[in-house]
Amino acid sequence: TVRVNEFSTGTSASATDEFVELVNVGSSPADLSGYKLVYRSGAGTSDVSLATIPDGTTLAPGAFYLFGGSGYAGAKKADQSFSTALAATAGGIGLRDTGGKVVDSVGYGTATNAFVETHAASAPPATAAPGSSDIRLPDGADTDDNGADFAVTAAPTPGAPNAAG
Repeated sequence: TVRVNEFSTGTSASATDEFVELVNVGSSPADLSGYKLVYRSGAGTSDVSLATIPDGTTLAPGAFYLFGGSGYAGAKKADQSFSTALAATAGGIGLRDTGGKVVDSVGYGTATNAFVETHAASAPPATAAPGSSDIRLPDGADTDDNGADFAVTAAPTPGAPNAAG
């Protein structure tokens, strides 16, 4: 079971210093070959493809997969990059399998798109690097309510376990 686990929409210095982190919360490896990371604007009804995961990509149980924006400057190297910027105040991030089915999604800020699960998560504010992010705590926790499942942290942990902060 793979979840969108943490995301940042940029820092005050760079709107493209952003990332999206996935985590495998299942007990067996997950084949992510051909899965797509997609984005929707706050009220958007169509996907913007951010990245397609390469064939042969498997995520071990408890492991993370990190997508970095074009200006990503985090300490952990991104597994894959994307160039379309995430809006700072409202948007949605989804992970689709090879058949196009939504595996997991999160809507944030004032988003009303289909990626919002029950209530939108708070939008992480743009702050000085390393910025802020929205995290699931504990990693992978999912009640299908983005507002309850995600919290803003001032201590982002891209590609690593989330910690309250």
